[in-house]
Amino acid sequence: MTRSESALRDSHQGSKSYLRQIYPSSEPRGEADSKPGNDPEIDIIAVHGLDPLNNEEHGLSTWSQDGVTWLKDFLPHHHRVKPLRVLVFGYNSSAVFGASTAGVYGAAESLINQLSLVRKDCPMRPIVFVCHSLGGIVVKRAIVSAHTTDYYRNIYDSTKGVAFFATPHNGGNGVTFGDVLVRICRAVTGNARNDIMEALRRDLNIASHINRDFARRARGLRVLNFIETKPMAKPFLGIVVDRNSASLNWSEPAEIQVFMEATHRTICKYAQEDDLYEIVSENMVDLISWAAELQSQVIIATAPLPTSPSPDPDQFLPPPRYEERNLSHDSLVRQSTASTSSYPNNNEEIRDKGSYLFPPSPFLGTTMSAPQSYFEGESSLPSRPLPVWPIHMLPYIPQLKTKLVPRDELFQSMLTSLEDGGTVALYGLGGAGKSNLAARLAYWQIERNPQISVFWIHGGTVDSVSESFRMIAQKLQIGLLVRDGGERFKMMRDWLEEKKHGRWIMIIDGADDPAIFKQCENSDHDRQRQSSLESRTFMDFIPRCSHGQVLFTTKTHPAAAMYATRGAALQVSPLSSSDALQMLQNGLDNSVLLDDTLMATELVTSLHFLPLAIAQATSFMNRNYVTVTKYVEKIRDNTVLADLMTRPQASSSNAVYTTWTISFKMIRSERELAADLLAIISFLEQDRIPLSILGDIFGDTLNLIEAVGDLKDYSLISVCSKVETLNVHRLVQATTQHWLRESGTIEKWTVKALSALANHFPDASTRSLQSKCALYLPHCLKVLQSPHFNQTNDLTLAILQYKIGRYYHIIGQWSEARRWTSAAYTVRKENLGLSDASTLEAQEQMIHILRCLGDFDAAGKEAQSLKHLLKSLHGPKHPSTLCSYRLISSTFQDQSLFAPSLAAALKSFNGFKSLYSVSDPDNQDLLLSIARLGSIYTRIGEFGKAEELNLNLLKTFKRRNEENSVDALKVLYRLSYVQRAVGKYIESEETAKDCYQRYCIHLGSKHAETLKSYFSIGLSLQVQRKFEPAMEVYKKAVGYCREMVGESHVFTFISTFHLAQSLAEVGRLREAKGKFGEAMSGFEQMNPKQELEVAKCKEGIASVLRYSGSLSEAEGMYDQALKMGKSQKGKEGEILIALCWEGLGEIWRLRASEMEGKGKKSNLKKALKFEQLALECRKKVYRSNHPETRRTAELVMGILELLGDSGKLTSRMRSEYGSGGHQGLDTFDRETEIDDLISFE
Repeated sequence: MTRSESALRDSHQGSKSYLRQIYPSSEPRGEADSKPGNDPEIDIIAVHGLDPLNNEEHGLSTWSQDGVTWLKDFLPHHHRVKPLRVLVFGYNSSAVFGASTAGVYGAAESLINQLSLVRKDCPMRPIVFVCHSLGGIVVKRAIVSAHTTDYYRNIYDSTKGVAFFATPHNGGNGVTFGDVLVRICRAVTGNARNDIMEALRRDLNIASHINRDFARRARGLRVLNFIETKPMAKPFLGIVVDRNSASLNWSEPAEIQVFMEATHRTICKYAQEDDLYEIVSENMVDLISWAAELQSQVIIATAPLPTSPSPDPDQFLPPPRYEERNLSHDSLVRQSTASTSSYPNNNEEIRDKGSYLFPPSPFLGTTMSAPQSYFEGESSLPSRPLPVWPIHMLPYIPQLKTKLVPRDELFQSMLTSLEDGGTVALYGLGGAGKSNLAARLAYWQIERNPQISVFWIHGGTVDSVSESFRMIAQKLQIGLLVRDGGERFKMMRDWLEEKKHGRWIMIIDGADDPAIFKQCENSDHDRQRQSSLESRTFMDFIPRCSHGQVLFTTKTHPAAAMYATRGAALQVSPLSSSDALQMLQNGLDNSVLLDDTLMATELVTSLHFLPLAIAQATSFMNRNYVTVTKYVEKIRDNTVLADLMTRPQASSSNAVYTTWTISFKMIRSERELAADLLAIISFLEQDRIPLSILGDIFGDTLNLIEAVGDLKDYSLISVCSKVETLNVHRLVQATTQHWLRESGTIEKWTVKALSALANHFPDASTRSLQSKCALYLPHCLKVLQSPHFNQTNDLTLAILQYKIGRYYHIIGQWSEARRWTSAAYTVRKENLGLSDASTLEAQEQMIHILRCLGDFDAAGKEAQSLKHLLKSLHGPKHPSTLCSYRLISSTFQDQSLFAPSLAAALKSFNGFKSLYSVSDPDNQDLLLSIARLGSIYTRIGEFGKAEELNLNLLKTFKRRNEENSVDALKVLYRLSYVQRAVGKYIESEETAKDCYQRYCIHLGSKHAETLKSYFSIGLSLQVQRKFEPAMEVYKKAVGYCREMVGESHVFTFISTFHLAQSLAEVGRLREAKGKFGEAMSGFEQMNPKQELEVAKCKEGIASVLRYSGSLSEAEGMYDQALKMGKSQKGKEGEILIALCWEGLGEIWRLRASEMEGKGKKSNLKKALKFEQLALECRKKVYRSNHPETRRTAELVMGILELLGDSGKLTSRMRSEYGSGGHQGLDTFDRETEIDDLISFE
């Protein structure tokens, strides 16, 4: 006796195999009249895998943990499950697999034999097998044996599904099937070599024989494959049965793959109803429910079948695609057929994508054929078999589910267009609900006319269309002996076009590739000869007549237009917001999950209002008890969103990603540029993508226009021709990136998008390109959020960061400018070094931004560092070094260090003068150095020099036709300052208004430069005592500053200070005091602290106190401001001191007005002393005929008159100063120019 024969004998005799009922309560076998309670509707048969210890209880312990067996303790009590009977099959697995193929055959025979005995009283009860690991091989062989043996045929017919737990079906990734089996053996036994392992190595035909035979006889069978994802630690390290081995590679929903966070050993053991078990139970209940429903549908033949039908060579192919269903009780009957369709197992294009609207399970159905012999010859055929009518070839979309989203208006349009034999083509984005509408039409037609036939054809491939036509012909019993496919299809078409045969509707679903319908495939026998029908296409075989209707579904409008040349092409758009929300609500099993209506709106918006996407989402939420809010929070990450859209759920036979991948592949094959365009678009902002950007990247060619048209045809983008922009939904972007990630090109395309934007982002310093920068900006920011960059992309990244920082700097958004420029500066410094030109470029830009932000100390240090570096690199007279001196002058002036500021400005000016005054007097650097001198001359009170320089610069700019350039407008703004300083108030107001209007035109009303010129108008109004309009200007200025640069910016403090002055002058003293306090607090917190500006605020508060009559408090505040002013160098300090003297003089004059006699005279003398001190300060800063000097002189002469001195002193003063008229204390001296602290180059 051979070893295999011995093992086979043991498998039958020594193993003591058994079939034991564990639910309901197990009863002793042999009691024929005993029946399980509750009338079970389904038999669950559990089969264990390999057990090296031959433990008799392994059949139960395989499914148990901690004393809990989920097959009897949990599953039968699920609220959705049908009444069950659960049986476990036990056998000597060591002997079985030690004998390899022979042992498996013996165990399978034992299983079906014992199963037939316990099912004598219920032979038609549906069966669902549940098996672990190698137990699945036993089950597959048992199904094959039941098919081939008449005695056990009822077991085969009753078997509806199998749930495989970590069962190997094949090899994969370079690993043979035998290697997988050996790996399982090693994982279970822990031995490197043993008898079982050697047997498996010797007889690897177990794979090819059993798997092939099972696949051929698996018609109508539905499979769950639970796949392990956690490696085992002991005794085998790693995944035992990986995804490649655990997959049958059948199309969904014939096979559903469920990935479990479990090892090979724990994947079938559950001690509690946790989240992991919930995944198992929900899938199992779906399978069981489907099996029960399928069995309840009575199969009745409406016409006699031929006694000896022709052999169907495809009868042993994998699961079919169609189900014929009993649709209207008695009036509709299910047809029996001797054939099914057969398509390539891995063809995504022909998956049943119509069943996503909450069908009861994710599996397909089929009809069972009458028994026949594969070897019967054609001679047994009758001369003319009778056809079956009506025929209902439908996808598995329950009728109720087609009504969840009414779309009544579109449905009525479809019906109208189909009247009198019309043709309609539905087109739209994958997942929009085209197949669902088509199914609804089929059910609608059958309800109104039960005798109408429905032919559902999958239009995804040549094979699927050809097979569908072949099936229709066979059901009609047409051309059974005809070998020429084209001739057979023609006979089918002619037969259907005859009105006497009845009404019909043909639905061709998923016809996305029009090229398929331009060809026809003949049979293999005829390919060697020239057929007369070879020129015919599939379109030629589609019948056209008044009693028949044809409906296509496709993704593109051009395809729809080709199909419906004599009909209507109707677009199926995503749902409206209200319909999408209603679908979401209807789809959730528990109202608790819909916890937030706003979140629900965000959810359906994120899902593009697509029915398929919403169905996937609701299914996931139901299964995992996830609320809408939690789901939305997760999908805000595009990676998570795309991942969820790749997973078909129990209520959806397909996934959004699956159907869109078909579109992606077709686009790539038709026009590669369109696929490249979609890849780039997926990284950009989803709205308002300018076509000009794409033109910059890909070239503004006709090919680009056609590529955009291709994407629009597939409804992946929408185009707004008026503004030449396109929009793409976030869901499209997320799935496109997932597609790139799966193809391993995500990093490549991220870098391409980055490089394209970095190279084409416009130069923001060119005014005409700034609007283009604004178009690019949101898309650049989106690309920069990508996580797929690495160090090799740093310098490209820095280019784009620098350009973005420059743009933000120019438009006045300085915080953002610092963020991006700092990032670029850091990258360049680390990768290229400090002395590289691009690093220096970024450093200089950073200095300007720091000045704008009021961080004068940091700006000054960076400027000094830059100067030293340039001087060491190029020498002191190089233009770059001279430019750095100009920059240092600005930073010194910002910090009120006027002497070093002037020295640096002169060094820059003299250096450029020596270089260009003769050869190039209009050199840009020379002109900017002159402007820098004009700015510092203004600050130190050299107004005559400043005015002359500014006027000459404006003439130069006008001569060069650059009077509206940014540099010219800065000089114009500075001129308005100088004009106020020399007392030309009206001219100053006109200049400021002219400057403001030009800035509005060229930079916009919200730009920082525009704001400064507007502020200058307020200053000019204020010195003319036009307090009310000045106050309105300052109010707006404060608002603009807060909006543009924030509460804590120096611009905001300066604007607030001047608003306080205006409020004081119009008598709103309480508000004025508060605003002075706000400004002072801001200046105190700046770094460095702005002592002079703080002192000005104290002087302003003192003036408010004086106006309100609090003279003692005012006097104390003036003393504080006076002390701070004396510590300041330069004319700014002198002006502040003059204001304080004047204020003190006014206090003593007011006190004198309340007294008589000697006291009054004494106080007037004190007032005179302070006013004379103020007059001396004025004369230091201004000339004698300056309005501010004359005004102070008027105050002195007024006091002299009160003292009775109208003699020579008064006459001499009137002769020197003239009569300026008393103007109060709202003077130029109290002006803080908004550009004093920040001088722009």
